[in-house]
Amino acid sequence: MKNRFLLSMAVFFFASLFSMVHEAEATFTLEVSPRRGTRDIRFEASAPGKFLRNEEVTFTVTSNQNRQYQIIQQVFQPLTNEFGNTIPQNALLEFSPSDTLGRLRTQLETPVTMGQQQVYTSNGSGTSDEFVLVFNVAVPENQPGGTYRAQMSFILEAVDGGLRSVQNLDVIVDIRPSLRVDVQNAQTGGRSLEFKISKEKLHAEAMLNLHIQNNLGQLKVTQQMDAFVSKDGEALDEEVLKFFVVAQGAQASISTPEAVSLSPKVIYVSELSHNETVVQLQYMFSSEVLLRAGIYNGNILLKVDPPAGSPGQPKSFVIPVKIDIEPLFYLDVKTQDGLGAFNFGILRPGFEQRRQKVTLQIFSNLGQPYQVSQILPRGLASEQGAVLPAESLMYATEPATTGLVSSLAPMTVREGESQIFTSDQKGTPETLNLEYSLQAPKGARAGSYNSGIKYSITTL
Repeated sequence: MKNRFLLSMAVFFFASLFSMVHEAEATFTLEVSPRRGTRDIRFEASAPGKFLRNEEVTFTVTSNQNRQYQIIQQVFQPLTNEFGNTIPQNALLEFSPSDTLGRLRTQLETPVTMGQQQVYTSNGSGTSDEFVLVFNVAVPENQPGGTYRAQMSFILEAVDGGLRSVQNLDVIVDIRPSLRVDVQNAQTGGRSLEFKISKEKLHAEAMLNLHIQNNLGQLKVTQQMDAFVSKDGEALDEEVLKFFVVAQGAQASISTPEAVSLSPKVIYVSELSHNETVVQLQYMFSSEVLLRAGIYNGNILLKVDPPAGSPGQPKSFVIPVKIDIEPLFYLDVKTQDGLGAFNFGILRPGFEQRRQKVTLQIFSNLGQPYQVSQILPRGLASEQGAVLPAESLMYATEPATTGLVSSLAPMTVREGESQIFTSDQKGTPETLNLEYSLQAPKGARAGSYNSGIKYSITTL
């Protein structure tokens, strides 16, 4: 019995000694616990300009030192992605909803600044405490995509020095790369372009809007045209379709009209910043010559290229183009005085000769030969019934650029229809200049003599 008592006493003595040693150990620790149970503050992937979900971190200080302490937050680099882009320093925010024994300096929303920043100070006796910090990032709308990282250090230290504990956390913000391009006809809302040419409208315009949302960086827009060909195999010259670019904040663009090229050409380069913009492509269809009638189809190819090395993929668009050139076959008559009639004035028979000029402008895009005739329904006659001889009224035709005039020498204007011009085999449009002369013979009776001349155009 005596031996058992001594053994029990020994066990009790050593247990008490261990307890005394354990209570005497210095405790001064900081535990930093993100809500997700990892060792970093990782924000969910998001698009630029969107609100991120709050990320909470619990801070637990255990101390038996009876010494006032503080927690210092330390950041030496901004959030930076793999392409070297950074999120503005004041975009990383923190606040705390906690009630603490000490004093929190981040109870209100506070930007995380570079360098060191005091976030907590204990009460004077350095009592153990626990609080939560909530982090968020106000991602700018034009923020480039990528995975942004930075490291935050939290330093627990006694205010009077000598005690110190450090915990590091990585901050990770994943911004999804985004390049969205929408192409629309500004008038119709579709993606195609159509130009309609008629007698009343010899020129046509259309506009494409490129609505670009981009967080990748500087973009380039390249344009290329394939040939506009009719079902008969007739091709239009590339010079007939011109364009220019209207865009805000462009580093480079085509600002004055030029022909849409058959080869790829960069027509727009955005600024280095990332933004949302509308690029307007204004197209103009016109020609100095009358183009052959028909429906011509082709395409404009547009390609939007993100910066080299970025995670974005190029966007390509095929814009169908339809050019509808209506058949044109008519002529315009312009007289010397612009009144649409000849007025030779008062003549003295046998002495005076008066002249009048007429211009015939012939429009034809049928691709067929044609001829022009003049028609004199009756000779020059007065109200009293007197008639001037046919030889009194003569005409002469200047040489034509294409085709053949009937005669370059002066000819009598005969009653009825007479051919004055035959086109070339292509039916090329032409302008004819005619000069009419009138001389009343001696003995002609006084009076006002009238008639009318008509012009006709017919295909051969």
